[in-house]
Amino acid sequence: MGLIIIVSNLEQVNKWAKLSATDVRTIIDGPKNTTWLAEKTDHTPHWISGKHSSIAIRFTHHPIARELCIQSKTALISTSANASGENPPRNTIILRRNFRGIVDYIVPGECFKNTPASTIKILKTGKILRP
Repeated sequence: MGLIIIVSNLEQVNKWAKLSATDVRTIIDGPKNTTWLAEKTDHTPHWISGKHSSIAIRFTHHPIARELCIQSKTALISTSANASGENPPRNTIILRRNFRGIVDYIVPGECFKNTPASTIKILKTGKILRP
């Protein structure tokens, strides 16, 4: 299992992902609710990528997550709030119930109400792994 790197600026992930100028444009201009699988660098810690040769990057548009990245001037590590095959949690009550004892902290704030689980795409090929 790998984790998701969320960023407000793609420079925040330079040390962990091999991104060409085309890759950067694809991520920035692509659909908002997308997690991109990009080739990892030799500097990517195993605990981020797991057994994978890629890392998951999400250019976040969520105002709280985005501001956390901006203020910390770095990428943040995130888990997916979606259990495999389950609907995404629609409020913090469900989110806290689902992740009690699993994650250290859940940032207070609102979930996007009618947003489906993110699409997962391979950056180099555009292949969709989860619609």
